[in-house]
Amino acid sequence: MEFGSGASGTSGIYEFRLEGRLDARVARRFEGLCAMALRSGKTLLVGPIADQSALYGTLDRIRDTGAVLLGMRRIGARRGQA
Repeated sequence: MEFGSGASGTSGIYEFRLEGRLDARVARRFEGLCAMALRSGKTLLVGPIADQSALYGTLDRIRDTGAVLLGMRRIGARRGQA
């Protein structure tokens, strides 16, 4: 990977695992991501992240809600990516 070239390696489909459940009002803050309430009482946010800036923006929104981030992982490439 070449650094300083737009961080194209960051884009993809991401999964964010949060402690607790997000109510509908808070979940709307994560436009473009699907919020799923798990039986375990946790919330899973899944969806496309375009680039490093969007990734940090999502992490900032998670922090701003007061939710505890339990984990994050890239689970696949976006459509049209190799």
